[in-house]
Amino acid sequence: MSLPGSQLDELPMPADDSKQPGSLASSPAYPAITSTNIQSPVLSPSSAALGSVISSPSRLKDSHLNSQTNGHSNGKARNGFSPIDHSEAGPSSGKRQAGVPVPGARLYNEGSHLDKGEFIRITLQALRDCGYKDSAALLEHESGYVLEATPVADMRSAIMGGRWDEALGLLETTGIAGTKNETAARFFFAEQKYLELLASSMSSKALGVLRKELAPLNYNSERLHQLSSYVLCIGEQELYNRSGWDGAQGTSRQKTLDQILTFIPSNYRIPERRMGTLLDQALRLQSEASLYLVQPSGSLSLLSDQTSSRSQFPLIKFAACQEHTDEVWNLAWSNDGTMLASTGKDKHVVVHHVGVSREGSCSKRVFKRIAKFEAHPAPIGNLCWSPDDKILITTAEHQICVWNTKTWELIKVLDQHQDFVSAVRWSPDGSFFISSGEDGKLLKFDRAGPSLVKKSLVKNMRLFDFDFTPDGKHFIGVAVFPQEPQPKSLYTNSTHQRSGGYQEPKFYPCVFDSKTLADISQPDRPSVKINGDATSFRLSRDGQCGIINRQPDEIQIWSFKNLQPELKQSLRGHRQKQFYLRSCFAGPNDNLVVSGSEDGYIYVWHRGSGQLLEIIKGHKRPAGEESNPELISRSASGTVNAVSWRPEVDGEDSAMFASCGDDGQVLLWEPAPPGTPLPPKELSLAHAPNRNAS
Repeated sequence: MSLPGSQLDELPMPADDSKQPGSLASSPAYPAITSTNIQSPVLSPSSAALGSVISSPSRLKDSHLNSQTNGHSNGKARNGFSPIDHSEAGPSSGKRQAGVPVPGARLYNEGSHLDKGEFIRITLQALRDCGYKDSAALLEHESGYVLEATPVADMRSAIMGGRWDEALGLLETTGIAGTKNETAARFFFAEQKYLELLASSMSSKALGVLRKELAPLNYNSERLHQLSSYVLCIGEQELYNRSGWDGAQGTSRQKTLDQILTFIPSNYRIPERRMGTLLDQALRLQSEASLYLVQPSGSLSLLSDQTSSRSQFPLIKFAACQEHTDEVWNLAWSNDGTMLASTGKDKHVVVHHVGVSREGSCSKRVFKRIAKFEAHPAPIGNLCWSPDDKILITTAEHQICVWNTKTWELIKVLDQHQDFVSAVRWSPDGSFFISSGEDGKLLKFDRAGPSLVKKSLVKNMRLFDFDFTPDGKHFIGVAVFPQEPQPKSLYTNSTHQRSGGYQEPKFYPCVFDSKTLADISQPDRPSVKINGDATSFRLSRDGQCGIINRQPDEIQIWSFKNLQPELKQSLRGHRQKQFYLRSCFAGPNDNLVVSGSEDGYIYVWHRGSGQLLEIIKGHKRPAGEESNPELISRSASGTVNAVSWRPEVDGEDSAMFASCGDDGQVLLWEPAPPGTPLPPKELSLAHAPNRNAS
């Protein structure tokens, strides 16, 4: 599809943008922008941008406007719509007239609350983000709306050109002056200016900026101290190495611009990638509202509303590992979802390959053991894969073992802890891992070696379990702060059950700095105490939400937005009175929570609503135990100790999770094959006694 060249040649060009009826200066659609603070308002794209389209019709014919036809190339239809009819695009002369914004106009006439101007501006941004600049230029001209006010474009130009005095002068016209961000903006300008002067060996001028522009702002004294130390750098390269700054020709000016843009009010500019953000939010809200949504995130579509059904959830047991000779306490998927490692009381690690075997048009599940070895002389509590799946870490008592997952040979034994290792986690980038122990130590190990690089000892604190935030800068977990001296171990070696002489501790969600291992949540600690014994912690993939297993019989959902812990809701129905249970998030957006239980069942909740969705008959219990209301011993309990949701795997679109229990088994669960009856939901729910009281 293309526009006739004759019509393009006749498109009118505004001689003076500020006098056009669609300009920001004359439009009340942007009330915060007036003719006094905009010197050169832009009606549509710049003369050069629109002129390039007009002067070269062939360019437009070859552009994405013509080629993107939703899979069709006949030019007759695009996504259900006919090609543009130019007979009604303007006057009978064929000239396309500049549009005039209509203040307060709605996108649709009836029942719509969407502002037409906002929609067009967001669409303009999306077109430019996709590279369709010509299409955006025509839309600006036809609608009369512009993506950004002229001062914002001037600010971009000033920053990228290093004209800092000019940039300062634009703080007023971009709406930053007089706001809480004005001081920060002035600091960022002066910081970039200072570093560029130092890099150009203009030390005296740089010192002038430091003393006369940066210091008087009284902003970020720690950063100011860092900047002042760079005066001692000998040469440009040392400055780069010490500061991590990459020079005026690198990305530093763009980073300054990106920061300044966040300070500019939305009536002057639209936040970056706004269309994508809104669409992501729409998909997330739909997925959160769909109780059983478990399809991989890549299968979600904007073209239809999301739906889910019980048949999509993994309710059917399709494989069982019986390689262990005693209770299985923990299990973990590799990050690529193709390997499952399990361990427990028998001191062995068992690793299975999980995948799909295809022969022609037929396919079948593969569950095959690829390794089994005795990893420790004591029962094993923790497993952790490196992000690239090349290393597996196991822990037992005070010992950490590091294994090569290609050969399953032992790389190194680490014994820096003096008491039980309670948790171990890899950083998201795989460069280091951190362990916590009941000796109160936090240890940071570099991957190379591996070798100990950082040690922290917090008096009277034990970090019980933790997870890294997605950027790896922090880790969040559950710590115990005993009121009085505690027994040597909160849990006995053989059963992970509370030991004798146990005294009630206090548990708190805590946030730590990954670089320094410092607890940065200490000032807020008294207000977020966890009542009861916390036994495990998991953080959602976006780092915004955590689940804490708490005795008795509760899973707490916490928000960690902006690293501030806040209890959101509690999930109940399962049984946890004596033993260590590990729950997990499930679904493409971690919209579900799955947990084992001391009654032998697996419980599934919808995270958003807290609704209990499923109670799945899990692991075996001894004959007659089902009628016993109290669990006497762990060996007779049939406890489901841990569950783990499988990561998304390329080429596989069905959900899967694994569970392990005191019956010595590892079970894999998948959705029922087409035509297979589902377990009756009413019957499965009837197996659960009412335990909503705490």
